[in-house]
This record gives sequence, structure tokens and C-alpha cells, in this order.
Amino acid sequence: MVVLTDLTAKEHIIEAETEHEKQLSSDDILTVRIVQSEINQHIIGQIGANWRVSGVTDESDKNQYIVTQVSKVNVGSSIILELQCITLMIHRLSKMYYYLVHEGEFSLNTILNNIFKDTGFIPRIIGEVKTGVKMEFYGDGQNRVEILKEALELWELEFIINGEYVDFYTHASRKVDYILSDDLNMRNVTVQEDATEFYTFVRAYGDINDGEPLSTAGVSLIYEHPLASNSMIGKLEAPPLRLINNEETSSDANVIKEKLRQAAKDLVDNSLKLTFQADFLHMPDFPYANPRIADEVMFEATNMDYTTAVRIISIKTKRNGSGDIVEMILTFGDAPIWERHQANLDYAAKFVSDITSGKKQISKGMLDSAMQVATQLLMNVRTELKFTEFDGILAENRDNPDEKVFFNSRGLLISNGDEPQLAISGAGIVADAITSGSIDTKLITIEGTTGAFVISGDALIATDPRNPKKKVEIRPGTVTTWGGGFTAYRPDGVTSMTNGMLDNEYAIYAYDPPFISQNASGVNRIWQEGPFYVSTKGIYDEVGDYYTQNAYRFKHTGRYLLINFYVKVNNGAGIFVKVEEFATPAGIISFEPTAKGFVYNAAEPYGNFKIDLGRPTKKERSFYIKIKGNTQGTANSQFGIRFTKMALDE
Repeated sequence: MVVLTDLTAKEHIIEAETEHEKQLSSDDILTVRIVQSEINQHIIGQIGANWRVSGVTDESDKNQYIVTQVSKVNVGSSIILELQCITLMIHRLSKMYYYLVHEGEFSLNTILNNIFKDTGFIPRIIGEVKTGVKMEFYGDGQNRVEILKEALELWELEFIINGEYVDFYTHASRKVDYILSDDLNMRNVTVQEDATEFYTFVRAYGDINDGEPLSTAGVSLIYEHPLASNSMIGKLEAPPLRLINNEETSSDANVIKEKLRQAAKDLVDNSLKLTFQADFLHMPDFPYANPRIADEVMFEATNMDYTTAVRIISIKTKRNGSGDIVEMILTFGDAPIWERHQANLDYAAKFVSDITSGKKQISKGMLDSAMQVATQLLMNVRTELKFTEFDGILAENRDNPDEKVFFNSRGLLISNGDEPQLAISGAGIVADAITSGSIDTKLITIEGTTGAFVISGDALIATDPRNPKKKVEIRPGTVTTWGGGFTAYRPDGVTSMTNGMLDNEYAIYAYDPPFISQNASGVNRIWQEGPFYVSTKGIYDEVGDYYTQNAYRFKHTGRYLLINFYVKVNNGAGIFVKVEEFATPAGIISFEPTAKGFVYNAAEPYGNFKIDLGRPTKKERSFYIKIKGNTQGTANSQFGIRFTKMALDE
């Protein structure tokens, strides 16, 4: 069954035959044939261009196609429609243009976001891509398909459409647990082997300028593939490889040499190109063998005595009106030479293990052939492995013998010249063995043992296991809390916010009414006159010492107490100002009383105190401000003070 969506967005389930050719990094080709039937009778006469098609593979298939051409044939009193369709993504991009010229240095993310803007499709970059590459120009009347093609070439990418997502890879691949064999599930196998540019040897030259002879190269090396020693193949030399200097060339000869060695290895190892095509047989006994684009799978053609690791790059499928597959033709290319023998063990060992453990069931009639295929694959890799008495199966990296992998009853162990380290056991994967790469949390959810800590997609969620209503969710640019709050610590270790509540109170409060010294008759020794608190020399003469202007309190949340003030004196009088702590909380050392003096006609009548209170304790503290006169002037000579700032500071 196929789903058609009309121009009013109404969906219609129909009975139709389909022929679908799906290719890696290319537009799909879909043909839908609709025969007049009881199911289709109500809609067949209305179907037209720009209708959409979905559910081609099955009901879970979210990929959408758009009808570009409708052919109608009358057979007697019946109607047969043939719809030619292309993917909705390609259709939309081909109808959207950038008219203005865009020049600059655009990253891959920027280009993909601009290509897919307002299309309904979301680009995703899977894995690592080429760095240091920028697109410098696009637009000027280009449609978005043209820009996409340039981006694919510039960054050397492949893509796969998955519903509303378009996934981009440097090398798209999916490890699978089935085997393709002409003794099991393949027929009519053909192989095309292109050896026109097949090499087993290359001389490589680096640190060389464009146009200069090879003899001027600062770095040179030879790379020879093991097949060069094969008497039937021998030494097949590639043209000299030049790594031309540019602005990104390192000044370190070792860096250049490593880059040159990798380039030479890639040139030789990838030089033999193979293409296969075969009919795939869907069988009830093999329900888990469901080929998809970019599957990497072991393939054996016994009629050609040929076995290799391949990647599916095209699938052409015919389905009947019920959606059952009646024909599937696979096209696949092989993996690089250096991967093939090593891949044999992965596929064969898992296949045999799943069969013997009962995870996979196949019919008795196919059992002998299936086991023969797997056995042959295992035999092919014996030269790559050592079967030891105590360590189990040992595999060594031919390019670096210090790198070893052990497989025995304990699990999978790895070594880089040191003591073997357990990487995988029956209990799971050991995280300590992971040294590089990334975990795609769109595909994997990471949970703590109590389920209280989860990373999934672009979100990190922590939940209180005792109270599920209390949780924190972190997404790019956003932190959201429920039932609690954020706690922050200052550099000195003191909290500035607790459970979402700010805990920094920098205010200083004065007592009201003022806490002013009085004489025996209850008369204030200091009074407010205009913008100043004032007193006279005559009152000072009665006291002979400091008397209080007021008392103040504050919560100790800052390191320093700041007091700025302005004084006035007349008729020869002077003034002294003092700050003195009182009622100090237990366990806290009081700050020393601090005083400043000013005389009549002082050139700078401004003063300030900056008192170190020590590490904040969050406790309430109090202090007096006191003043006194001097012995100069007359009894009526005034002295006063005005405060311009009182605050706590860091």
C-alpha cells in the first residue's frame, strides 16, 4: 500500500505497484503504477502532478516524493496510471534560487543552513568532515541543487535522506549482521573490476613548491603494498605523488612526513575499483537481511571464487500492489584493499556466533551453505591473526606492531605496547578504553544507574530520584529548573546564589531614628543642619573624646566595607572621623577601629574608608561612625560630615 497526498493535504491509501531506484548521494527514481480497482476507484481519476507519494517501503517510510509526470492508459473500461516521481527534497531545492552574489568564506554549516532554509528539511553533519575548507562564492542565479552539488564536491561528502533529515557523511556506512552470498540470498552476480589505475607502489614527495623538480623536495618516502610481493601481481608503480606547499603547510618535517605517508597509502590502497550487481532474494528464513543504502557487508560469489567487503550504493526494488518485494537488484562497491581481509573476521565471526547461540534461525536446507560461507570467511583471515595458547586470538597492526587486539574468554582487550586493557566484556563496553571519536546522542541515550542523569539528543536532564518533580534540563543556550534552582559559587568559595535565590545583599542600613550620643540631659551632641551632621567645639570640650553619629548594620556578603564622605569645618575647628565595629558575631574577628582627621581650611575635605572585612561569612555585622573635634577654634566653631556612599565591594 502507498500513501498519496493531494493538493489539499488530504491523504489517500491506494493499491499500487512501484519501481524504486535508490542511490547514495543522488535523486531517487520512483515509478508508481496504479490500476483501477475497488480500493483505487474513488481517487484514480483525480490524481495529478504535484501530488505527493510516501510509504513506498512500508508504513514507517517517511521519505516523500512528488509526482512530476502522469501517464494515463485506457485498457477497455479500466484506467492504468503511471506516475513518475522524484524526491521532494530535490524538487524543492531545484525550485528555489539565490539571485544575489554571496562572497566571503562560508563554512559547511553556513552553506547547508542556507541551502535548506525554509525547505522543511533539516541538514545534519554525521561524523568528522574536512576542516579548513571554505566556500567563497555562491548565488548569482544558482538554484539550491547547484549549490548543494558544489558543496558535496568541495567537502567531498555523501548524503542520505531520512524523512525530514538529510544526513551528510564523509563516508556513509552502516555495519550490519548479515552476509550476501550466491549460495544463500544472491543470484545473477556480475563483477566489474577496474584495474586501469591499480597500483601497489608509489614514491611520494613533500615540502616541494609547485613547478620545482622532485629533487628539491624536503621530505620523500616510499609506500609499498603487501600485494607487491605477490608473484602474480608484483610491483605496479603509481605516478610520483607530490604534496605541494601552500599557506597551511607545516614547518615541522615530521608532520609533513606523516601527512605524505597517509596520502601515499590512500592512493595505493584505494586504487583498485570494483563494482558488483546482483539480484537479492528476500526469504522468510532470513528476515534480518534487509539491505539499505550504505550497508557494509561481506559478499561472496562462489561461482567466481570471489569474497570481499562491499558497500551498497544503489538498490532497485519492484513491489506488487500489496507492497511485497518481487525483485531487488543491488549495486555495491568494495572497500579499500587493506580493509578487506580484516573485515572478514567481523562479519563471519558474528554470523557464526549468532547462529550457534540461537539468535538467528535459518532453515535446515540452507544451513550447510551458510556455515560453509562463514567458515571460508574465517579461513581467509587466518594469515591476519595468531591463535595463541594463553591470550586467545591475537591481532597486530601491520603498520605498528605495538598496537594489539586480544580476544579471549575475558572479552576484547587492547594494547599499545603496554599492559593489555579490557575494552569489552560480557558486562558491556569499558569507557576507559575509549580514546577518540564522539558519541551521537541522537542515536544513543546515556543514563546513570538510577535513571537520574540522562543525555539524549541535545539535552542533558538530571532528575532527583526521590522527587521526580525536581529536575534540571540543559539545552544549547538554555538552562531550565523545576522545584529547585541554580547554585553558584564565587572564586573565594562563597555562594552567590543558592537554589535559584540571589544571596548577595550589598546594602548597608542605618538605624532610624539615628543612634546619636546624648548628654546627661538627653540632648543630642550631634544634629542635622542642612546637608551635614554637625557639632561644635564647645560640645567636644565637654566630652573630650569621640561621640556617635549613628549605628549601621549589613550582611557580610562582600569583602570590603566602603565609606565615602565629605567634611566641613569653620572658625579654626577640625574634625576626626572613626569607624568602629560592635556586637561582632561569635567566631569572627572585628576589624580594627579606623580614624581620619581633617583640620580647618583643609585642601581636600573629602575622605573615604576601605576596610577589609575578610572572607564573606553571610553573618550580620554592625559598626558605629563616630566624630570628634579638636582643640582649635572657639566654642561655637562647627565641624560636620556628610556621607556620599556606603556599600560593600569585592
